[in-house]
Amino acid sequence: MRIKFKLWPGQIKIIEETFKERVVQVLKKSDADYASWMITVTYKVEQTIDVLSTHTKAGAKAFWSRSVGAGVPARTLCLALLVPADPMNRSERRSDMRKVLMYLAILVLFYNSANAGLFGDDVDLADLSQLSPDALETLKDTEFNVFLAKVKHAEAKILENKAGENLKTARLTLDSKNLHLKSAEADLKEARATQDQGQIEVADKALRIAKEEYKQANMLIKWKKKEVDVQIASVEKAKLAVELAEAERDVARVSKLIEQNVASAQKYNFSDFKAKVDKKQKGYQKALSTEIKEIAEAKKLNAEYEKMSKQ
Repeated sequence: MRIKFKLWPGQIKIIEETFKERVVQVLKKSDADYASWMITVTYKVEQTIDVLSTHTKAGAKAFWSRSVGAGVPARTLCLALLVPADPMNRSERRSDMRKVLMYLAILVLFYNSANAGLFGDDVDLADLSQLSPDALETLKDTEFNVFLAKVKHAEAKILENKAGENLKTARLTLDSKNLHLKSAEADLKEARATQDQGQIEVADKALRIAKEEYKQANMLIKWKKKEVDVQIASVEKAKLAVELAEAERDVARVSKLIEQNVASAQKYNFSDFKAKVDKKQKGYQKALSTEIKEIAEAKKLNAEYEKMSKQ
């Protein structure tokens, strides 16, 4: 299982010590032998924009000019700015470069604003780097809540897959019982043809047992199908729990930026972030209600199956 989350500069210690130890404690609840060395932490610097020059050529001309600029945007996960590299005199080149830099500045500002408030989910990590160490320390609980929610989401997906496998096994059982039922019906037909009363009674009893087993297998299918529905609802709830934790984390971040009078805090609309938390909370509560309903129905089917099995 791999969990990815963003860090601001100088906060590696939170991952290496606080988060890692908390994760170990959580995992030990499932496996007492789980050790800290089993968790590997790696880091990767994230790009926000690529700037490349281009020959402004396409097709065969681009191939012979070794121009790859046009293909980069389709293969990169970050923003790409292509700058024409046509020959020009020095004054024209300076003038054009000023225009490019101005455009780049506007693009970066737009990109940053698109990751805050109503326009996105993230608070700029560069802004968070301006907080004091003590202020950053107060944010670790909300950061860990996001991490833990992602772990539970991954666990829910595993249980969903397991429920799917159990349903497949139940269907194989039903197929087997169906074959057994058909065989019992054929045996009874054959016994009646012989008009042997003793053989007819034995075949008739075997058919009744086969019908009962087939009925139980059908009930097992209904129960296992509902178990799959339960896990689907659990995955959806866990997914919304991650989104809610992220929204609450962002509220804590923006609140701290405002509290410490960070200059860039003015670009964040705190009410927008609060509204997002309220929206995510409603979605989570709805998913929770759905999960509770599915669990209740699954328990009812399980009880019916257990009762049928004991008869």
